[in-house]
Amino acid sequence: MQNIERHASEKICKMILGNKCDMEDKRVVETERGKKLAEEYGIEFFETSAKDSTNVELSFLTMVQQIKRTTIDTAEPIKQGNESVKVGNSQQPANTCPC
Repeated sequence: MQNIERHASEKICKMILGNKCDMEDKRVVETERGKKLAEEYGIEFFETSAKDSTNVELSFLTMVQQIKRTTIDTAEPIKQGNESVKVGNSQQPANTCPC
């Protein structure tokens, strides 16, 4: 979290994922610890498993919703012809690839 806070944008969406929740016998971090850490930082927590698809889609959908909220909250209207168009804050020129 310190690296994220130090190097990422203030508005970056964060989430804690505990992976491989299908392998209970090899668990290293208890669920309660993950929940508590997420609560301390005010972010979402999910235990996931790619093997049996536990919470994979839900975690992605939750992140997309957070990104949409952040984008909508920070969008500024710009003029294009006679119409206003809302776009997110981007510091890249319009003709460059966002990749």
